Amino acid sequence: WLLVVGVVRDIMSCHSFLHRFQRQRRLGKVFLQQSCSFSLASIFPPSCSFSCQPWNDAQPQEPRLLPRCTPRPRCSSRQFSMTTRTQSSDYDQDSKKRTTTNLVESTHTRKRVNMSRVAQISKEIEALCEKRRLVEVEKTVKDAIAHGVHMNVAMLCALCPMYQYYRRYDSVVELYKQFRASPLRETGSLFTVVLVSLSGSNLLEEAQHIFDDISACGMPYHKQHFTSLMNVYGSKGDTEQVKRVFNLLLEQNKSPDLVVYLTMLRAFGVAKDSKGAQCIWDEMLERGFSPTPACWNAYIHAHMGNVEDLSVVKLLTSQMVQETGELPDTAYFSNLIGALVDGGKFDDAFATMNVAISREMQSTQSFVTMIQAACDLSKQNAAEDLYIGMLQQKNFRNDVRPFNAMLTLYLNLGQAENGMKVCRHIQELDILIDRDTAELVKKVYDGHEDGISTKLKKAVFYALK
Repeated sequence: WLLVVGVVRDIMSCHSFLHRFQRQRRLGKVFLQQSCSFSLASIFPPSCSFSCQPWNDAQPQEPRLLPRCTPRPRCSSRQFSMTTRTQSSDYDQDSKKRTTTNLVESTHTRKRVNMSRVAQISKEIEALCEKRRLVEVEKTVKDAIAHGVHMNVAMLCALCPMYQYYRRYDSVVELYKQFRASPLRETGSLFTVVLVSLSGSNLLEEAQHIFDDISACGMPYHKQHFTSLMNVYGSKGDTEQVKRVFNLLLEQNKSPDLVVYLTMLRAFGVAKDSKGAQCIWDEMLERGFSPTPACWNAYIHAHMGNVEDLSVVKLLTSQMVQETGELPDTAYFSNLIGALVDGGKFDDAFATMNVAISREMQSTQSFVTMIQAACDLSKQNAAEDLYIGMLQQKNFRNDVRPFNAMLTLYLNLGQAENGMKVCRHIQELDILIDRDTAELVKKVYDGHEDGISTKLKKAVFYALK
């Protein structure tokens, strides 16, 4: 009778315990084994020991001796229930510890996976940015954002120069806003890269706000921040703002170096302000700086405002050759061609362009300026000669502006076939088109939709989207 009562009582306690911990099957099996050992100990003497034989015949194992059983003391039903509850609470605490440990380990593992994923995406974006593959880069960034990957400083520093290369200045500002909204911390180099990437844009107010964010973030100003902001204003010829930023530089007790003076000379060169450039030049010499060829080009550029009389330009050019021992470079010819075109001297600019080509000093910007000027003047032969020369250039820049000019010229002349040739060149050279180019392509293939390729259709769709 005692045997039956003990077995039934143990089985009932095991059943209630397994019902409460049905999700923890392993712990239930352990407790079942312990309670069965207690019941057997109450029957057999303490000196008995048992051996366990494996059930798997395919993989035999050595017999394993179980620990010696000790008889369970007699206790009432209340004492037994209290003992069971105490053992259950012990198992609860152990399971909570194991669960917490697993959660911590899984969190660290997830962080390591996320960090490796971010590093992998960062390398992919940097590699694509070096190849100027803007479409692939934007797809990669969208996929990363969709999976919860925040943009880090390396990604932003790689994307901003590429957007500047394609003149997507709005995208630079949008990237900066997304980064500021993220939990990542800003760095001094980040502001420098963003401000430099806005050089040549019309987003002057946005650039000033980004410059003000440096102090708002509690970071100190560096000299590169001032020169970058001066570059933004100087690319539009706003010399007053350049002077203001220069005074801020002096108020921060930072001494100007040769890069600061070069930036100011370029600003006065764009503005064609020869008097202001002369003051900067004299101050630079007084501080003991030796002008580099880049300084000479910017200084000469400031004297190209009067294309009717270029005697001063010729005099300064000969002086530059004597002091530096270097001939006029690509920037010099690009500035001179732009000044002649702005002054209405297209024939002189065309002759200067031929000289630059003979000396291999031509640049993509020179071709863009000349082709746009030839198309505006409806000089088809000159535009086609320049266009062919640009296509034959080795280091051709991915710039869609000359293609837009040629498409506009052929549409005005009613030469759709020549326009289709330009479209094929855009496709073969993988030129990244914009919305204006997409509209021109649609007009060229109006009535000839079957002749447009699938690749160009996708490019047009992407540009319009």
